[in-house]
Amino acid sequence: RHATTLGGNCLSMAVSAKIFEVIERDQLLLHAAAMERHVISRVNQFAADHAEIKGVRGKGLFLGIELDPDADGAWFNKVGDVVNRCMSQGVLVNGTQDTILRIAPPLTVTQDELDEGLDVIEQVIADS
Repeated sequence: RHATTLGGNCLSMAVSAKIFEVIERDQLLLHAAAMERHVISRVNQFAADHAEIKGVRGKGLFLGIELDPDADGAWFNKVGDVVNRCMSQGVLVNGTQDTILRIAPPLTVTQDELDEGLDVIEQVIADS
């Protein structure tokens, strides 16, 4: 017999309950909101001097930086070029829709860790 592939079971439900307990206990939603503000502020400051960035959007720590490959000074043709160069420098990001650089760090990421990754992203984008 087969009832469901994605149905709950005792173990997965216990793990899910514990995850929500930790999220509340460690105030990870408040932390994610603070880190969101930090990333958006920093990306917008960088974008003011770099036309390769059209903007940043998202919620919490699931953010997308919209790139413009047609901007003056843009060395990349698609987001995959930026993703590959970031990866070669130890920063894992994802590219979607040919122009969106997706940033999705864990809820426990520190501001210092975010800044370290953003340093690499900014250096990669500015590299001509």
